[in-house]
Amino acid sequence: MVTNSIINRMGGTFLHIMKERTGQTAAAIARAYAITRGAYRLRELWNGIQDLDNKVPAHLQIEMFIDLNRLSEQATQWFLRNGQHPLDIAANVAATSPGLVALENALMTILSDEDRTEVEQRRAQLIGQGVPQALAQRVAQAPALVSSLDIVRIAADLKMKVEDAGRTYYAVGETFHLDWLRAGARALIGDSHWDRLAVFAIIEDFYGHQRDLTTAVLHQARKQSGGLIGADAIATWRETRGAALARADGLFADLRQVGKLELAMLAVANRTLRSLIS
Repeated sequence: MVTNSIINRMGGTFLHIMKERTGQTAAAIARAYAITRGAYRLRELWNGIQDLDNKVPAHLQIEMFIDLNRLSEQATQWFLRNGQHPLDIAANVAATSPGLVALENALMTILSDEDRTEVEQRRAQLIGQGVPQALAQRVAQAPALVSSLDIVRIAADLKMKVEDAGRTYYAVGETFHLDWLRAGARALIGDSHWDRLAVFAIIEDFYGHQRDLTTAVLHQARKQSGGLIGADAIATWRETRGAALARADGLFADLRQVGKLELAMLAVANRTLRSLIS
């Protein structure tokens, strides 16, 4: 049943892609997929989309499935990278699902203005084509949840509200242009096996930097200011970084003026972000 679900929902190449990226076995990938399906309550969303047969255009249903597949792919990879193997499906779902629900419910109040506008526009587009409001909201915000497992882990490690960890995480992403860098990296994915692996590695590094920077910012805020979050916590942390941040700010200002990012530019940005954490 799990095998059928993987093929039907994620496509015939999904197992190969996950093996290529993580080196894990098919059995481990199936476990991680099953955890993802349960933790994010994906069956509810899939069934909701299928119930729209002959009610909305078929291409719209496909678009919604693709949005959910991107989330599923990232989450499956996260469990493969960060879970304790062999993965316990029930235990991982129980550990992560409450935090994911809390984050999803708070998402529209903690996203950056730009990301919130994107979600609202997508939601309005879906509703305008006949998708029920609740389903439209969950599908529209799926792209913003690709890092949700990192946020839940940060909140658990620091014993804080998921919403507060999320607000800081998204503020870090906006401050250091991480969504933009990842989008630039994805645009470079080509046919070469090694080029693909290089791009995927850099994208994964950018997610890791966002997680580690968020943790560092929250640690610093807790020590110096009694628990600031979001942009206020970042401002407190910046005061301790001096020259390293000045170099990073200059680099990102230069990169933002470039029409198209190249792999060498992303490698420099990757190294610069790593230097802020060390």
